[in-house]
Amino acid sequence: MRNELDCIITDQIETLSGKPHRIVQRSDGDSFFLDASFLFALRNINRQDLERKLCLKFEISSRAAREIVSTIKKTRLVKETEEAPADEASEQEKAKPRVGILTERMKMGFGVDLVVHETAKRLKARGYDVAVFTGSVDPIYASVDYRLVQLGDGDRLADVFSQQFFERAVRQLREHDRDVWLVESLPFYYWRESLQGPVIFIEHGTPSPEFFPKKVSLAVRMAKLLKRERVFKAIRGCDRIVVISEFIAAELPGEVSERTSVVHNGCDHYPKIEREAAKSLRERLGVRDTDFLMTYIGRIDFDGERQPYKCVDRLIDVYRRVHADMPEVKLLLVGRSDTVTKEQLQKMNVLSMLNASETDVARALAAADLFVSMSLWEGFDLPLFESQFQGTPCVVMRRGAHPELIDGTGSGILASNEAEFEREIRRLVNDRSLIVMMGEAALRNAAKFSWDSNVDGLESVIEDAIEEAGDAAGLVRLRPPSNFRFGLTAASEILMHEGLLTFLRVAAQKFKRMWARR
Repeated sequence: MRNELDCIITDQIETLSGKPHRIVQRSDGDSFFLDASFLFALRNINRQDLERKLCLKFEISSRAAREIVSTIKKTRLVKETEEAPADEASEQEKAKPRVGILTERMKMGFGVDLVVHETAKRLKARGYDVAVFTGSVDPIYASVDYRLVQLGDGDRLADVFSQQFFERAVRQLREHDRDVWLVESLPFYYWRESLQGPVIFIEHGTPSPEFFPKKVSLAVRMAKLLKRERVFKAIRGCDRIVVISEFIAAELPGEVSERTSVVHNGCDHYPKIEREAAKSLRERLGVRDTDFLMTYIGRIDFDGERQPYKCVDRLIDVYRRVHADMPEVKLLLVGRSDTVTKEQLQKMNVLSMLNASETDVARALAAADLFVSMSLWEGFDLPLFESQFQGTPCVVMRRGAHPELIDGTGSGILASNEAEFEREIRRLVNDRSLIVMMGEAALRNAAKFSWDSNVDGLESVIEDAIEEAGDAAGLVRLRPPSNFRFGLTAASEILMHEGLLTFLRVAAQKFKRMWARR
């Protein structure tokens, strides 16, 4: 189409992600490819910042940058005038509840963020008025169909746990009328009293504090305790809890069992990868057809602080022992990393795709002969099911939600310890026909976990919560423990699990705060 700038605007859809992009071609022959990051920047940072980023990215003058920004802005105005006004929404959209989703951040490479995106996208497609409220946003989520509201002062590195952020964000939330809230992460679990309407807590689970070093374990322990005693034991009749597995449901207090529903995640967000595309990636990595490629998807850190329960270092140890006897075995690590470099992994004979695009993640899963993980805690394990969706079987630990989701399906092997894990890998390397059979079973197992089924379950919970909110009984809350009782529980937990010195330090800090308030 042409507009008053004499530009031809072409909208395109990126093949794998389905995200829109825009190409603007001017009459003088120049063209601009407007990807999601620029459209995001236009809405979320000021003009001067955008011009500076363009100068740095394309090594152009400030004048040229100003001209580009002007063209983009006018192009967006042309596009927006062609869209139907909001008040012309269909009757079906008007009839659906207004859903607000609260989550810490929306960034690529984080499982919860992907879950939020898939949930919001599908609820919007079913006619719900969906708005996602978050502390920080990556450009990859700039062109989503649902409304995305960045809370706070617009800083992408906002401290969502600070009092300043809470006060500013709550003021923002009051400007958005929502009929029901889906709360996906901390600290928003603690914001219940500031939210109008029923609240549905989406519980993805929290790993055991025992997995973390001492300087981290106390914070994890207190977060779990507060959530259990102060949030879940204080929900109202109209509030609900959605858990992603029976494993997570078992960790909740018994008082909330009748208000809890198990709704599994989906795994069909990436398309099926064709054989040729998978083969092309193997060739790019230097993996031959006769090689046996094991792939791990997830966070890659060796510092023992971020997600130590993932045990990536132990996985590499197992691989190196197997590789020493079976050189055809290769290990590919795909995921986010803040502390490990590609060069470090190369020295260990480990292949890597750090901070990979979603296109490469999907291809890596399809290219693998086997998905492997030695993680000791998983509330669901999204990467495992992403691999099963591509027909890739797994060897994982018999921990977390793995038994309920994999046992008896024939799609994977659950190992009880490191020795068994290594033994099963060696067995599968020598039995490729079994790998084929397990891959077929993986496809059948993955078919049970679709995002449409996930949203079916959420819709049922949303309708139930809203219906009960209209009843007086729905406003009655459970009776949480008294402050004295909670204090005793917290003291007991700290003393028993963190030790006497930590208990005394926490008690002294508490006393100082109480004294200061006098």
